[in-house]
Amino acid sequence: MLTRREFLQFVVGGALGAVFSPLPWRIADEMVLFSQRWTYQAPDGEESWTKALCQLCPGGCGLRVRKIDNRVVSVKGDLVNPINQGGLCPLGASSVQLLYGEKRRVRKPLKQENGRWKEIEWNEALDILAQKLREFREKRESYTLACIDGYGRGLMSDLIKRFCQSYGTPNYLKMPSADDASSLAMELMQGHKGHVGFDLENADYILSFGSQLLEGWSVPVRMQRVYANSLKTKAKIVQIEPRLSDTAAKAHELLPIKPGTEAALALGFAHIIIKEGIYNQDFVSNSTHSFDAFKELVLKEYSPKAVANITGVNINDIKRIAKEFAQAKSPLAIWEKGKGNIPCGLYEVMAIHALNALVGNINKKGGVICFNEIAETWWPELNLDTTATESLKMDRIDQVRSKKYSLATSMLHQFAFNLTTEPKYPINALLIFEANPCYAASQPDLFVKAVKKIPFVVVFSTFWTETAQQADLVLPAPFYLETWNGITTPKGWPYPVFGISKPATQNLYDTKHPGDIILTISKKISDNTAQALPWGSFEEILKTVAKKIYDTGEGKLASSQVSALPRDFNTMWEKLSQGVWFNPEVKKVGFQTKTGKFEFLPSKFSALYLSQKASLPHYEAWELEGSLEEYPLTLICYETLMLTGGYIASSPYMMKALPPTLLKKNDLLVEIHPETAAKYKLAEGDKVRLKTPFGEAKVRAHIFEGIMPELIAMPLGLGHSAYDEYLAGKGVNAHRLLGYTEEKISGIATWAMAKANLVKI
Repeated sequence: MLTRREFLQFVVGGALGAVFSPLPWRIADEMVLFSQRWTYQAPDGEESWTKALCQLCPGGCGLRVRKIDNRVVSVKGDLVNPINQGGLCPLGASSVQLLYGEKRRVRKPLKQENGRWKEIEWNEALDILAQKLREFREKRESYTLACIDGYGRGLMSDLIKRFCQSYGTPNYLKMPSADDASSLAMELMQGHKGHVGFDLENADYILSFGSQLLEGWSVPVRMQRVYANSLKTKAKIVQIEPRLSDTAAKAHELLPIKPGTEAALALGFAHIIIKEGIYNQDFVSNSTHSFDAFKELVLKEYSPKAVANITGVNINDIKRIAKEFAQAKSPLAIWEKGKGNIPCGLYEVMAIHALNALVGNINKKGGVICFNEIAETWWPELNLDTTATESLKMDRIDQVRSKKYSLATSMLHQFAFNLTTEPKYPINALLIFEANPCYAASQPDLFVKAVKKIPFVVVFSTFWTETAQQADLVLPAPFYLETWNGITTPKGWPYPVFGISKPATQNLYDTKHPGDIILTISKKISDNTAQALPWGSFEEILKTVAKKIYDTGEGKLASSQVSALPRDFNTMWEKLSQGVWFNPEVKKVGFQTKTGKFEFLPSKFSALYLSQKASLPHYEAWELEGSLEEYPLTLICYETLMLTGGYIASSPYMMKALPPTLLKKNDLLVEIHPETAAKYKLAEGDKVRLKTPFGEAKVRAHIFEGIMPELIAMPLGLGHSAYDEYLAGKGVNAHRLLGYTEEKISGIATWAMAKANLVKI
């Protein structure tokens, strides 16, 4: 088994690229072993190795799994895998601990009766679920079912969507993330609904608008390679955010910025690039539409002086960075705050992506890459019956598709709010797939209140989460090493990837794959759902996708080595179950807009009857709740490599590796600038009451020069009440204090910041 010392040496050595004395790690190791009564146990038995693909984050890194007899004892990065090339992040390195952490795992189907949990058999659990859903459909009430998708993308997400459509419910929702704004912006400006990648490896100037590249954005080990490569190639990385994160500390330059003003800064850069005439005139003239309108707006409203007043960024820095970016050979502007889990606004993404259009670096080496994935487009056409067709016409509970929210695709915050006020109709059943909204939704207490209004709540989960505690039925899912799984292209990856992972070990507990459950109950609900989902197992779906890829004859396989596709499919399937398929030569998708060009002013906005300014990328200040008199400070959140803020919670290893400036025993420390601390007469470690319009919490002060004055920063990923003793009761759940603020045009809600105040205790 991976020891704590090895874990810390790997994490610190890999993430920071530094060499430390082994003495402190040895001391720490012994302290943890003593405190947790762990003992060294030399493996005894037959050794074997197999391969797997990590499912703990969207990265999908390749693993080599070491076993002694049937017990997994360690995981290491797969050197042949093109995604991680032998690297592994702290969460992936914790796989064995999460696999055998029995207190976290849901081990058998559970039914809640009179406030108590009762273990039941799978036949009973599936009969209960299928019977409920069949009854609603037979009553023509399919629309009263809602599903929350925690996968976000990939085959399981597509399977859940397909189930919802064939069943007849319009109420398909997903956990919010920065992907919401990103996908919408790409559809509006480029007409592209497929995958968007960033060729960071070949970019020579990277503007990162709050993306915490070294704290888990995209594929963590990939970002480490990008940073290491930048030292060799002299590529420059400029980090734009309000605090000195690990990413900012390793970047070539940090531009501190007032939170929420990133769009204004991007447009300030555009002002200089256009005014100086240093944009790619060939690309802008031939491949873009409505440039003149965009030019008029940025030259009129986003001068360096105006932008400096909005953002707090120095005028000279705005001018210099804009020129450096435009004059680089392969400049690239990227977005999505934190690890990509913190939602941002549509206009923010549009403003940042407009920079990529100005320099003409779209579908080019070192730029933004757009392509379609077979794994997302292979599904057969649906033939819906009358019940599904009519039910799908019903208004959604979250108001998506309404006149007010015509651009939105999923609004979990409105779903919760409307259920607790006056919904148009009741939700009779809620299925939650590998998600933890009772912890990670904006205003989680409101979501808990909404859940209590739903008569039948089913949670599909590997872990005992805050959301599982609120369910009527909990269906245990296997850990990823125990079952068949597939990965699709990771977030931000510049070419398509598809991989298959077969079970590396037997099921430790009585679990079933959520995909297999969907396929099983579909055959019990109606002929329509059975016909829409004809596959016998999730493994069969994986094999069907693999065959579609094989039939293209494109791409390569990375198994024991990188090779071309074999001549027969059975050989490919065997190799693919021990590796991945990838295609660096994928055909790029051009502009699919009405004009066939990149649109600074999207044609789709014409149906909304917006003003010209409202249709162009522009800056709008977030409307935060509360008065400046009562809440004179601003609370922001951040993500770290050692904390995971969603469904997959941090492992005990990761919790033990947290610095004392973040967590002191069970107390959370929030970052405060020395000037702010002096104003409030605070010293290091002082206890304070942190208040926002959404709640309050007792925390401690960490005086930190790396954060801008008048700001307070707290991490996402703490404050759990579930999982196990290593996680529960430690720190504060930031979502309870941040609440949310909604962008009017898109309906996207962000919890990136909130007005706040401090009261010394």
